[in-house]
Amino acid sequence: MKKTARGRCNISNNAFLVQSNKITNANWEGWSVVQRRCYYLVLGIILEFFEYGKNIQISDYVANERNVLLSFEANRILLVRDNISDAYKALFSLREKSFRVERENGGWLVCGFLNWAEYKERNKETITIEVSHKVLPYILQLAKNYTVYQLQTALALGSLYSQKFYELCCRHRLDGFFSCQISALRNLFNFSEGMYPNFADFKRKVIQTAEKELRQLYYEGNSDVYFTWEADRTTKIGKKITQIFFYVHKNQNVIKAMAEADYRWHIEAKLLAYFKHSDKVITSFYGWAMCNYNVPAMHRLLYKVIKIENRYPNKRDTVRVLRVMLRQDFNIF
Repeated sequence: MKKTARGRCNISNNAFLVQSNKITNANWEGWSVVQRRCYYLVLGIILEFFEYGKNIQISDYVANERNVLLSFEANRILLVRDNISDAYKALFSLREKSFRVERENGGWLVCGFLNWAEYKERNKETITIEVSHKVLPYILQLAKNYTVYQLQTALALGSLYSQKFYELCCRHRLDGFFSCQISALRNLFNFSEGMYPNFADFKRKVIQTAEKELRQLYYEGNSDVYFTWEADRTTKIGKKITQIFFYVHKNQNVIKAMAEADYRWHIEAKLLAYFKHSDKVITSFYGWAMCNYNVPAMHRLLYKVIKIENRYPNKRDTVRVLRVMLRQDFNIF
């Protein structure tokens, strides 16, 4: 008998979403804007389901191969000009899409994002989908690094290029800067050799399209970041531009909350790496985080964890010292 868990979308548009940077950097070959909107929305529902489920453990669903059923309003993923047939086409195609994730142990996973999707005539506003347990660990940041972004902005973006640049900006929001080879950008968008071969076309169609949309949303109050850029002329090959500098501009009214989210997910990833078999430590951390959800406290804890990691390269010693530090300094058992 197939095992599933059920959730329904009632998350706020201002909710922060988290995804593995392995997925942020993945090649989303052939995905449409509506498909990506569906992905963002599903990510938010799953995050809420496990984040606020209190006693719901992701490991139980993965180990027992329990898939997750999710329902949401169709208009959450549609643009103004779209209708339910567009949602059908997007979900039909999304059902057949897959992405590959490289695992840290040298292996890899190729997985479809959806098992199935359903829309019933008697309930014309709701779409129900099933998400595979195989993809849950990567959605719920069970890797080392994460991207945090806002659902409101993700759902407002109308271009695939804008969606990808928004995720990249969020990944580097605390640094305020990142550089990227044009060849790497072309790979992210799965461009063939003949697509926008000239930098002038690539600049106008891809970079400036995303730059304009994110800047407009930012000044309308619907995005927390936007970017500006310049070509790296020190890496030119003849007259050919090969690398670009990107500068991330942040909304200071939300950066504090975003920093809190970034710190929390980094801490959680490290604790899961060392105490994944100790529910007591992880549960105690969740309780501590609810009472100490602020940048100074999160920074202090993350700094101490990293300091111990660097001082004790042996994992057994690291776990032993971490337990003492968590108990004595933060009352985390």
